[in-house]
Amino acid sequence: MQQLVNYNGQLINLNGGVLANKFPIRDGLMLYVDSRIDACYPRTGTTVNDLSVSALSGTLANGVEHTPNKYFSTDGVDDYIEIPVSGDPTKTYTVNILARVTGKRLSSANQTYNRTTFFAFSNSNISDGKGWRTFALQTWDSVDEYMLTFRGNGDSSYYNPVSANLRFINGGLGDFHLLTIVYAPDITKLYINGSLHTQRPDYTLGNNGFDKVWIGTRWVGNYVEHSMQGDFAFFQMHERELSQSEIQSIYSNVKQDYGKIIDDGLVLNLDADNYSSYFGSGTTWHDVSPSGNDATLTNGPTFQSDPAAIVFDGVDDYGTFSGVLDNFSDGTEPFSIEMWVSAPDHPNNYWGYVLHNNAGTSIGFSFVTIAVNPSGYYVASVFGQWQQMITSVDKSNIAHIVLTYDGNLNQKVYVNNSFENSYDQSGSYTSDTITTLGGTRHDAGFRPLEGNIYEVRVYNKELTADEIEYNFNARRGRYGI
Repeated sequence: MQQLVNYNGQLINLNGGVLANKFPIRDGLMLYVDSRIDACYPRTGTTVNDLSVSALSGTLANGVEHTPNKYFSTDGVDDYIEIPVSGDPTKTYTVNILARVTGKRLSSANQTYNRTTFFAFSNSNISDGKGWRTFALQTWDSVDEYMLTFRGNGDSSYYNPVSANLRFINGGLGDFHLLTIVYAPDITKLYINGSLHTQRPDYTLGNNGFDKVWIGTRWVGNYVEHSMQGDFAFFQMHERELSQSEIQSIYSNVKQDYGKIIDDGLVLNLDADNYSSYFGSGTTWHDVSPSGNDATLTNGPTFQSDPAAIVFDGVDDYGTFSGVLDNFSDGTEPFSIEMWVSAPDHPNNYWGYVLHNNAGTSIGFSFVTIAVNPSGYYVASVFGQWQQMITSVDKSNIAHIVLTYDGNLNQKVYVNNSFENSYDQSGSYTSDTITTLGGTRHDAGFRPLEGNIYEVRVYNKELTADEIEYNFNARRGRYGI
């Protein structure tokens, strides 16, 4: 009997045959848990069903939630998913897990380190303090260090062979990442988002096989530790080494569904919904692009969680980041600015700066400004040429605003994936090394914004209409658009 699963409108036969460029890859698939498929989890109860030919059955332990977005969510205390699956250390396996960290791991009596476990395999026949996990994928020592480590145990050895600092991988730990481990008797490999990060031939699994996988924690004989506060979308295990092209095809298939934005040319990425970007408190809004251009929040902007945003009070709140937009101020290089913003409480008849770069305060001489005008609509100024470029979106609505510049005086504006306006002019302007969010740096009380900034991105290229559409579709679900 064929096992048919409806996945995004397609009937998939998991019991045999290899269909090129289809998800999931069936050849060698020995375990497949997917939070979005009702046949795996019918949205109730504590049992998860393996969709591979193995037809295993797992358990949601201690209150694992199934979110409205159809993720499995663990609380960082004692939640986990447990599935019995057997493995032989003389064979080759590939594990793919799509997951994100949503908060710091909470403390308990048995959790003395700030480590976070994505998954771990164990051998219930070994109780010497080493074999209970034959390998695991974790953050290492401190969540704030964003260290991702593959850990392997031999008979009596303990290693940390394959690591990657996710602080400098676009999105940080707070974004969904496809994390792939290839284990072979003579090598281990780590892929991140479809690309090979590192490999090590000098660490192996020793003689220990495994008989269980723990998702979201690891097992230490009689209790769990290093539990993860985060979301899991799927877990796949193949009894063979997947090729790099196969791993890349898996990532390409799922990346937009899980909010992965275009990262080519990304030089600033501030995302209030991303744990790696903002912890929910503090004065630093972390840039989760590889550039690390963090923003500083001044005079007490607050945080709202649903949808996640930095909230500016319209009095004296503002934020600043440096060393980004001034690189494009001579007009010879292309760039793009992308924002999600709303200002439902901003008073009428007052200007409110959303983003501002200018050595002075006059909006007419700004290098770049995005603002709410007295009539309650978003407007823009680029290279000192003040234009009422955005008229289709009222300030009370969450808007996706993109400004692009081609390096040759052509500027375009898109709002909610629709082309709004363009022009080929330049006026007099001044630029600054500092860009301000929610106000102006030179006079913080001058035209402050009473509103919400959800995301800010800068690219060192002109985004195409297709790329803008891709980013819009990747994020619109957050904001109910």
